[in-house]
Amino acid sequence: MVQTVIRASESTENILAGRRVRDVVKDIAYLDPDIAPLTQILTLSRSASASNPKFEWQEKDLPARWDAVNGTTGTGTSITVDNGAYFSVNDIVNVVRTGEKMRVTAVNTSTQVLTVVRGVGSTSTAAVADNDDLQILGNAYAEGSLSGTEKSNELSQPYNYTGPENWVPQAA
Repeated sequence: MVQTVIRASESTENILAGRRVRDVVKDIAYLDPDIAPLTQILTLSRSASASNPKFEWQEKDLPARWDAVNGTTGTGTSITVDNGAYFSVNDIVNVVRTGEKMRVTAVNTSTQVLTVVRGVGSTSTAAVADNDDLQILGNAYAEGSLSGTEKSNELSQPYNYTGPENWVPQAA
């Protein structure tokens, strides 16, 4: 095995990344961190020495819950939305302005058109207008039926660097 000789003091620029101790946040608020903003601020405000100048954590966005109507629809069963990929078959959607609930029966992501059953539950059908806010409440499946296609967002691993005054190199 050929050894590489470093003719300088070791620093973060010339040591193997695998030798660094990874600083990964252990407590990540996965479900809607906006519910408890004070807790988030206090959790993130703690300060400690880092063993690695590169600080990493993992994030995963929650599925989209809001979209809007794109064009006047009236009381029809085809609704054009801003982003059809947010929706799945059997989603229950609330039209915020009218309170009407709809169940999605088909999604065409190339044309951004949803096919829906109007007036689900005890709500009545009301005209849907351009830019009406749509809230995705969740999925509804018949008892004993197969669930739909699973959907999730990709996990990302953002990072940042701490200043040299905040980290203490560990002995190898």
